[in-house]
Amino acid sequence: FNRRVYLPVLKQALAHRYTALVLFVSLAATGGWLVASGNVKTMFFPSIPGDMIMVNLEMNQGSSPRLLKEKVLLLQAEAEALNRELTAETHIHEPPLRRILAAVTGSEGAQLYAELLPQDERRISTLELVDRWRQRVGTVEGAARLTFSGSYEMGGGFSFEVRSRDEQALAHAVARITDHLKGLPGVFDIHDGLKPGNPEVQIEVKARALHLGLTPQEIAAQLGDQFGGLEADRFQRKGDEVKTVLRLAPGQRDTLSELGKTSIRTGQGKDVPLASVADLVPQYGVSQISRIDGARSVTVAASLDKTRITPEQVFEGLTPVMAELNRSYPDLTLVGDGELEETGTMKKGLVRALSLILLLIYALLAVPLKSYWKPLIIMGVIPFGFAGAVAGHFIAQVSLSLLSFFGMLALAGIVVNDSLVMVTRFNRLVEEGLSPGEAMAASGTSRFRAIFLTTATTVCGLIPLLSETSEQAQYLIPAAVSLAWGEMFATFITLILVPVLLAIAFDIKAVAGSIRSRF
Repeated sequence: FNRRVYLPVLKQALAHRYTALVLFVSLAATGGWLVASGNVKTMFFPSIPGDMIMVNLEMNQGSSPRLLKEKVLLLQAEAEALNRELTAETHIHEPPLRRILAAVTGSEGAQLYAELLPQDERRISTLELVDRWRQRVGTVEGAARLTFSGSYEMGGGFSFEVRSRDEQALAHAVARITDHLKGLPGVFDIHDGLKPGNPEVQIEVKARALHLGLTPQEIAAQLGDQFGGLEADRFQRKGDEVKTVLRLAPGQRDTLSELGKTSIRTGQGKDVPLASVADLVPQYGVSQISRIDGARSVTVAASLDKTRITPEQVFEGLTPVMAELNRSYPDLTLVGDGELEETGTMKKGLVRALSLILLLIYALLAVPLKSYWKPLIIMGVIPFGFAGAVAGHFIAQVSLSLLSFFGMLALAGIVVNDSLVMVTRFNRLVEEGLSPGEAMAASGTSRFRAIFLTTATTVCGLIPLLSETSEQAQYLIPAAVSLAWGEMFATFITLILVPVLLAIAFDIKAVAGSIRSRF
């Protein structure tokens, strides 16, 4: 193969080196196009299925414990029905949901934990189990939040913040955005931070109060004194300070009806009923208020089926919705949080790491080779290794993840080895008296076997990991895909590209020499 196939191809590439270079650059650009076009999805934090499913249930404010217990029993009943259904479908001896534990986390919340059979025994994936359990339960009456999770959340999960100084605009925007998310495939368990807090009574002052000389502050102060207490005096008793507080008797301040009967004293010393100067409006307060740079901020979160849609695709899909909302509310902004924020941080870190790696590789090559341009030729195969890694993800139908990029950083050092072997051999052949053209072809053929065997042993060592089917191993497989496919792709390009780049470098030196001699 070396003499009958590789050598003739190498000679043709050297004879048409600029055409070959354009072809190789086009192949590298194809790898970038696969990512930019979405044919290879980028997902920094993939979902890693576990052996446990967790269900988190939060009821609406004021729900009774009886209703909470009823809904927990509903979730358990649907899980048991799913067990019977899957046992009949898959013909397994044990149900896939081995044990189910329910724990009450508060007066309005509960969590369910379902322990699963090992993956090789249940014949159904964790994420499919989660999806079928969610579909069986459907919408739970009275639930403020219901989430199903069967995977380890990395990066804080999918969430983002909606910010505005106008609270009405914020509430409208959150409702509009959540409606949009409900229509997206692969987006589940959507919830936001506008959860109502404890019940309260808002007192709205009537116009008549102003005519009587009563301001909202005076009405609030009088109600606070009557129901909360007015400090009348302080005195010392055996070294301790004692406060005397005046307020209504317990029977007059325990119910809303008693609040409506309260009297308010005007500036003229007359008592008027509270109902004549203010309206009582029962409502739920806000459980938590978050502000960033003076703007109110609300977090919207959701669970994603990352095999169907990525966090970046969901966030980018909100662009037209935000453009529509910004026409009515210009100060409305959308900011990535959780996994989206971590992804941005990781991208910056990877760019810095890659820059440092390339600088170190160049320095380590330039010193022993005593050349400024030969290290650039050796490092010229690195982009093709990255393109091969992307092509491998496309062929294997694996999304680019954080481990994929770690694998690419390692690949940058690995693919340099083959180029270094070839350039070192080229230098020795030139020193032995061969012309540069002869040395280019001879260096390739003399190092073909070594380069091929290095790649073959590396790929063979990664095959067990690439062929692993367990759910937990899926986290590591992207790194193996980057290394194996990037090494294969870069190796075959190295055997042609490095001699081509050497030939082009000598062309440039010849042109530079002629220009220097002319002037």
